[in-house]
Amino acid sequence: MFDKLGVRKGIVIGVIGALISLGFVFTLPYVFVSLGFALLAGVFLSLASVSAFPFALQNLSVQNVTLGTGVFFGCVELTSGILTILQQS
Repeated sequence: MFDKLGVRKGIVIGVIGALISLGFVFTLPYVFVSLGFALLAGVFLSLASVSAFPFALQNLSVQNVTLGTGVFFGCVELTSGILTILQQS
């Protein structure tokens, strides 16, 4: 899939799709429709995450691959934690 789409386009499509889907989740009054958009947002966030990791590895030197991988997954978990906190409020 990324061979045809490209890593950068995958990130952009994932982030924009997730933002639009989450916008519908927080503004629609219908529970089942909001649930569908929440699932769609998860798909788009997965696309962005899966696209971003190869992009991060492409832009690192050989000496910094381990550090870059750790920073990448740390940022992913930070984002997950922020979304969990926002979900509880």
